[in-house]
Amino acid sequence: MANYVKWLHFSDIHFNYKNFDTNRMRDRLKNKLEEITKDVSINFIVVTGDIVFQGGAYKVDIIDFLYEILEICHLKKEKLYLVPGNHDLKRNSPRTAMIKTIQDCLEYEEFDKDMEKDLLKGQKGFFSFYKKIKGVECPSTDIHWVLNEDNYNIIHLNTAFTCGRDKEEGKLKIHSSRLFNTLKKIDSSSNLNIAIGHHGLDCLSDVDKEKTISQFEDYNVDLYLCGHIHKATHSTNADGTRVIPTIVSGSSVVDRDGEAGFIYESFDYGSGICKAKYFCWDNDNHQWVINIKVSRKAINGVADFELPRFGHTREDIEHIDDDDFRRFISEFHDHIDPVDIEVSEIYMIDIEKKFSNMKCNKTVRNQYDQLAIYFPAINQVMESALFMSSQSKLLVSSVIVEEYNKVFDDYKTGNRILEAMVQGIYNRYGNKLQYSETRLKLYIKALVYWLIYECEIFDDIKE
Repeated sequence: MANYVKWLHFSDIHFNYKNFDTNRMRDRLKNKLEEITKDVSINFIVVTGDIVFQGGAYKVDIIDFLYEILEICHLKKEKLYLVPGNHDLKRNSPRTAMIKTIQDCLEYEEFDKDMEKDLLKGQKGFFSFYKKIKGVECPSTDIHWVLNEDNYNIIHLNTAFTCGRDKEEGKLKIHSSRLFNTLKKIDSSSNLNIAIGHHGLDCLSDVDKEKTISQFEDYNVDLYLCGHIHKATHSTNADGTRVIPTIVSGSSVVDRDGEAGFIYESFDYGSGICKAKYFCWDNDNHQWVINIKVSRKAINGVADFELPRFGHTREDIEHIDDDDFRRFISEFHDHIDPVDIEVSEIYMIDIEKKFSNMKCNKTVRNQYDQLAIYFPAINQVMESALFMSSQSKLLVSSVIVEEYNKVFDDYKTGNRILEAMVQGIYNRYGNKLQYSETRLKLYIKALVYWLIYECEIFDDIKE
């Protein structure tokens, strides 16, 4: 298996939308891609929907444009992966009425064959285009589909399946049964599994979002790529046992309402780190530049995400530097505002009973054992006046207890509660501490495990 997987991510091409600035941007894109691929081998290209604008025609110039990008990247058409967006469909009154019924029913999952067929008719133009550019039929009757490659798998989500109205974000249906059937076709759990769709998961109804995230977890989906909002960004979903990053590309049009851009993404099997390097079009100077405005996490235009399935091994944990860990605890404490924290008392309790009552799996127990060797370092910091005062040393514990109380009712297992706590604490203090996200989350988890052993969290019983 190759150690790296590298790809380009485009979205919202809207190729029939043309003005001078857009045409100039697309022409200069080719030069930028030649520069990027000069010393880098790209494995594939992803386009996350909205190939055309407002249901327009898929003309030959769109195919020529994408083929030219493939040629620059030395790729065959089989390595181009596409999904439809909300602009890649034809609207009509009967379909709009059907969509209204589907979107307005919170628990809607009653898709019969005739309804599926009628909904897919609206995407007929995209499916014809897919066949022309890929040379194979789009597996449209499956709604969602997976393509298994040698060292990665691409799960195609048709998030536009139930599109057809204005202001429909937060109402879309994914057809969870069809997604379930698709995810079962993923070949290897050891491969990087990338899901691609047009809409962000927040565009789904609450019920469908929850079902999709849980299925992503169960079937080892590691990463979600999308577009739709015409602005480059990223987020991490921590609602379950694994953090699943979402990476969002900008558009391929220049207008007042969006941001033209694309992303060069890579994954390192050795470290378990996925990197996203963002590029945007500088319309004032007519050139492609690194996008340094995506987020504080994207330092110099590059954001990195640890994918948990390929993350820390026991060897990684055993090489935590004790002195660095002690400094982290002290710095973490210094950034806590005591006014906002309710201090809790500490006492001992049997750890095995806690994990059993809280429905924790074996992986959690094993990681606890690995991190327990750092409990003495934590105690040393907590008990030493050199690090913190006796009056304030309970603040660290109280922050963790507070986070535990916040998320306890939201999750059914201790595994999920643990991950949500770590993510919550990271969200509160991550931008104040000068550590990588990977390192910081590991340190936070060590503190949480220490408090599971020392004080009154994980004493409850999850039914």
